[in-house]
Amino acid sequence: MLETGKLRKEDYIIRKAPYGEIKFPSVFSEAGISQQVLQNNTLYPLAAVMGLADKAATILTPTANWKVCAQCVFEDIDCYGVAYVRRHNTIKSVQLCSKHATQLLSSCPACKKTIAQHSNMGFRTCSEQYGVEDINIFFDSPRHMFSRFIEGLLEYNGEPCSLSVAGIIILYKLLAMGYSLSRMQLDLDRVNRECNYLLGIESVNSEFFLRSTTLSTYVEMAFLAFREPGSYLFSLTDRDVWKTLEEEVRWGLTP
Repeated sequence: MLETGKLRKEDYIIRKAPYGEIKFPSVFSEAGISQQVLQNNTLYPLAAVMGLADKAATILTPTANWKVCAQCVFEDIDCYGVAYVRRHNTIKSVQLCSKHATQLLSSCPACKKTIAQHSNMGFRTCSEQYGVEDINIFFDSPRHMFSRFIEGLLEYNGEPCSLSVAGIIILYKLLAMGYSLSRMQLDLDRVNRECNYLLGIESVNSEFFLRSTTLSTYVEMAFLAFREPGSYLFSLTDRDVWKTLEEEVRWGLTP
């Protein structure tokens, strides 16, 4: 999601075709770096670990909801000469920097452009007007943990997971934690209240587990259930965990 040379942002968006086929821009395919870019510079690893990699509606290179951390901008310019947008900061519900635990900026304090409209090189000039002395820090808050949760899952480089497996693991965990109306019915009102309390999210998609569910919704639900990326990944791959969660749901036990 970096701005390269004279390319427009539209020139390097990786799109999904019908049936989930990935269409790469010519700038990547001609350079032979399509798979590298897919793994390291898009939301593909997150979609893969959430079981949504093959869904045509899954957006791998978002064009909206871009955000930056002011301190990251300073560090990027010192290190690289240019600032860039981290891919996990394009998830709509991510509000804090995973490194500095500070509030992310969705628009530039200097020129007032949205970050999605801002040029990467333009941060050199605009950042001269940024102030960091009054920035609030929220280390280890739920919103900071959520940013780190997504950042951790973006390190996934395994085979794409099945949506049915990912969905059932998240559902069983939430039900075992007590977010249930009945043994197999999720209490979405309670889930919404909890997400609002922890993350400041107004509402979770009520169509969770349906085909229209977004990547952002799945990640929010996974965080509510597991909190740590390692815990989710372990539960996803260890069938003994599946059996334990299923038994907890069946007998109404809580962890």
